[in-house]
Amino acid sequence: MAVDAPPGAPSPGMVAPGQRARNVLSGETMTFEHTSGETRGERIELELELRALGAPGGAPHRHDVAEQFTITSGAVATWIAGRRPRIARRGDLVEVPPRRWHFLLALEPARAHVTIRPGMRFDELLVLWARLGSGDLRPATIRRVLPLLREHGCL
Repeated sequence: MAVDAPPGAPSPGMVAPGQRARNVLSGETMTFEHTSGETRGERIELELELRALGAPGGAPHRHDVAEQFTITSGAVATWIAGRRPRIARRGDLVEVPPRRWHFLLALEPARAHVTIRPGMRFDELLVLWARLGSGDLRPATIRRVLPLLREHGCL
């Protein structure tokens, strides 16, 4: 399975600090440091690893939460609606405002520290999206992800 929960992790649906989620399709691996449950919905922090040509979210998308990517290694091409495309490298900060169409693509293996505000339950959506991208197409998974996509303004 693509999602690993540490011992003593909360019930299904909740994301725990230390939990990893890997999306085979998009080439991203996320390790959650601070979760929406832990911060009472204030924020989520995670370490993101991208393979070359890996893309968080997998395609141009938007959502109601803001994201900050601090690139810690590699190079990432960024496109955020209303801005000029650019290449972000180690030390660069990429800020994605809420509800703004965006797309990031790793040009080589890359890592970033990501902060998402407000956290809402966006970490649950990320974990479920990783499951879908790793082949978990069971009706139960799809039924759980659709309300979260709506809740976060993705649909």
